[in-house]
Amino acid sequence: MNRAQLAQKMYAKHPELAKKIAPKKGLHKCKIGQKSSIELDLGDWFERKALWSECERGIIDSLKLDLKKGDVFFDIGAHVGIISVSIAEHIGDRGTVYAFEPDMRAYTRLYENMLLNPNLRIIPVGYPLAEAPKDIHMYESSVLGWSTTVKDATGFGISREAKFTARPITATSIDKLIYGIPHPFKPPQAIKIDTEGSEFDILRGAQKLLKDNPPKLIIAEQNNWINGFCGRTAKHFLDMDEYMKEFGYYVNNFSLLDDCGVNVIYYRKD
Repeated sequence: MNRAQLAQKMYAKHPELAKKIAPKKGLHKCKIGQKSSIELDLGDWFERKALWSECERGIIDSLKLDLKKGDVFFDIGAHVGIISVSIAEHIGDRGTVYAFEPDMRAYTRLYENMLLNPNLRIIPVGYPLAEAPKDIHMYESSVLGWSTTVKDATGFGISREAKFTARPITATSIDKLIYGIPHPFKPPQAIKIDTEGSEFDILRGAQKLLKDNPPKLIIAEQNNWINGFCGRTAKHFLDMDEYMKEFGYYVNNFSLLDDCGVNVIYYRKD
């Protein structure tokens, strides 16, 4: 048991002491879920929250309420796998998590975290999604988690001193993956989308799925800062809301994003 794991074990009864003894930086193998492992960068504020099971808690709880053993989940914008590993454990070895992460650094760590859990069925996917298959640019951020395919969205990271490098890449759509030829991807029972500005574009590329095999639950991030840098107003959210209503979805709840927006939780009316 390393120091990070010891701190996790102590946290429930002695949270202040646990936070003192936990390493302040570096990559450390940590516990996630009941029996799974994940390597976290404890110098990163976002990943450090996962040490205490506080990272993406609202999203993970919502997904666990609706997903069952054997289900399929699309984690679009999977980062290093915090949600992917948590949900893969929940749905068991008969379930499948497709973890989409086109940022090369994040994908590498996602893949390594998959290898730490050989009993879980996580399939890493290293290309981005869009409304339709097309050649685009991936703007990779010096700060892990802020990469995007939306050029204007880089303003958010630049305002916080991140630097971006453009990389040509080919995107595809959800419908193409599921219904195209070949089509090895199974239709998901739930989708989470956190892609720094391209969430609505990705949903527009899933019209056949939403019509023919609608997931029960879809969670899509709306980052107010990013929407502002993209020149979007409240109409952007309203347009996405109207689009989802066309397929029988309604806003069930919101999961707050610190100081920058919400994760919108859509359910489909049966």
